[in-house]
Amino acid sequence: MNEQFKYILEPYKGLKSRTTCPACQKKNQFARYIDIDTKEPLADITGRCNREINCGYHYTPKQYFEDNKHLKPLEKGHVIKKHIKPIAAQAKPISEIPFDIFKKTRKQYERNNFFNYIQNKIGKELALKVFSLYHVGTSKHWLGASIFWQIDILGRIRAGKIMLYNKETGKRIKKPFPHITWLHKLIRLKDYELNQCLFGEHLLQQFPEKQIAIVESEKTAILAAAYLPKFNWLASGNLNNLSRKRCGSLKGKTVLLFPDAGAFTIWKDKAKELADLASFVVSDLIETKATPEQIKKGFDLADYFEGKPIKVFTAAREFEQPQENTLIKAATTVKTIDLECKDFEEFLNTEQNNIVSWPIEELEKYFSSTTITDQPIKLNNHLTINTPSKFISNYLNIVKRNNGNPTFKTHYDSLLELKSYLADKNT
Repeated sequence: MNEQFKYILEPYKGLKSRTTCPACQKKNQFARYIDIDTKEPLADITGRCNREINCGYHYTPKQYFEDNKHLKPLEKGHVIKKHIKPIAAQAKPISEIPFDIFKKTRKQYERNNFFNYIQNKIGKELALKVFSLYHVGTSKHWLGASIFWQIDILGRIRAGKIMLYNKETGKRIKKPFPHITWLHKLIRLKDYELNQCLFGEHLLQQFPEKQIAIVESEKTAILAAAYLPKFNWLASGNLNNLSRKRCGSLKGKTVLLFPDAGAFTIWKDKAKELADLASFVVSDLIETKATPEQIKKGFDLADYFEGKPIKVFTAAREFEQPQENTLIKAATTVKTIDLECKDFEEFLNTEQNNIVSWPIEELEKYFSSTTITDQPIKLNNHLTINTPSKFISNYLNIVKRNNGNPTFKTHYDSLLELKSYLADKNT
């Protein structure tokens, strides 16, 4: 008999028949290979771990005899490592806050300090609209505290950030200690792991056609949404939270960044790091408008709005040609933005259209005026269209939602190619 076949895994006869796994070091989990006749183990490291999913170590007699042709006894550590089955790390599911808890917080704004501050700035009606837009809640943890819910693009309620503001000044209360905590800690949510997203990320699904702008604080995003509602205003929640992990929902988008005074260089460098993810444009508006004293105090876009009537902010226009180091660009060029200009939003919309938009209306008119039969069309060597009418409808919807987005340029090009194909066929 071949020597390697003289061995079998030791039958289970209680915990004494199982030893410590040489790989994962778990006790009573390792079945050794034993001699059929003598019942003696071949070696302490030959056997199989019962923890197949979490360990996967399995070292057979055949492998043992092959290895021992050249291995020395001192090399058994190498053998153990060699025979551990590689296990792919599995991503943990995103932890979520139960919807019923979230829902109960969206009320009692009369005792919410932050709401009282906001309504004094922009009026109760508009304050209610922006609070509803961002699903801001009220917390009982501190009298007058607010809950800023982080809801991702898929609608998952990832986290609730609780902060206390002064209802007169709109500043966060930091004495005698910083009044900031997380809901999951207070309710001791079982098996919860904090996995943050950008504040306001849910708006990307709700209003996919809007230009995206990011500021640092939740307070600033909410005020900006009131002053300039044609933008999806998101907040990183922290200077260093503009990370690749949290910005995944921005893939393929053009994004305006409005760093606080003193943070322009930090966010400019961050934009360079993430240039493969999205096209970031960094505004130096706050950096150039703030005084040295204001920079020390953390002057931001919310402070810039201070004292300015909301009706001034109705659109957008060009303020000045930026210096070479003012803006970061990946696929487009957008000029420096001055929010004080009356035509603010109009400028951005026009400028963006001039740079990256596609004449989709021309395609719509052509396809709507052309008789198309649903017969398969081999458009090129890589694309055969089985049902042209559905293809046109689907692709037009995609490019209209993502006009100018380089990620969807192939969809637009395919429509152009189909138009050219049909035109040639009909002539």
